[in-house]
Amino acid sequence: MVLFSIVAFIGFSAFKNAGSTSVKPKALVDVWFTLDVSGTTSPEKPADQKITAQLTGSPTAPCIETTGTYCSTELQYDNADAAISALIARIGTSNPPTVDEFINAGATVNGYSFRP
Repeated sequence: MVLFSIVAFIGFSAFKNAGSTSVKPKALVDVWFTLDVSGTTSPEKPADQKITAQLTGSPTAPCIETTGTYCSTELQYDNADAAISALIARIGTSNPPTVDEFINAGATVNGYSFRP
């Protein structure tokens, strides 16, 4: 009986500790970015949508229409993701990230706004 108790205790302890690795919850954020689609024949394709700036809020006029030329997008992503941080660091450089790169890094497109 003592042997059974020891085995049961060890088994329970191992089972209890097996699940103790915690998964960090994602810090999802929704952020608007301005887009440059000049020079492309396929502005609707995320690979042709260059991100030029991060907005501090929602887009403003004239970039608030529901149709027209793509001018901004709202992306949802994990704010703690290293791949996303690397893409954000490229905004404003000679090699700006595209919406497609954000999608490939795990971001979701919430929507777009347009200018007339």
